[in-house]
Amino acid sequence: MEAPTDPVQLSFGERTDGSHGRPVGCPMASARVTAEELKMLERAAALDGKPLVEWARDVLLREARTPRADAQFPEVVALRTLLNLILKPLAVVSR
Repeated sequence: MEAPTDPVQLSFGERTDGSHGRPVGCPMASARVTAEELKMLERAAALDGKPLVEWARDVLLREARTPRADAQFPEVVALRTLLNLILKPLAVVSR
């Protein structure tokens, strides 16, 4: 089989397969991970059948779009602290 004599000219956007319609040069989010954490992330991406960068993007966006139901947690902690501050001196006095 002969090599083609005319090389095909591709634009940068056509050469970067992972853009999926996003503009080239858009901002990037990144994080440092250990080698062990990287293996875990790669396994999770492989289970979804996606390249790591696309899987990570999907996970980050899904988490960012998910409303937080745990906004009550700080209030519960604050209430517990307040009750401890009030009830502890009462418990010591009643001994």
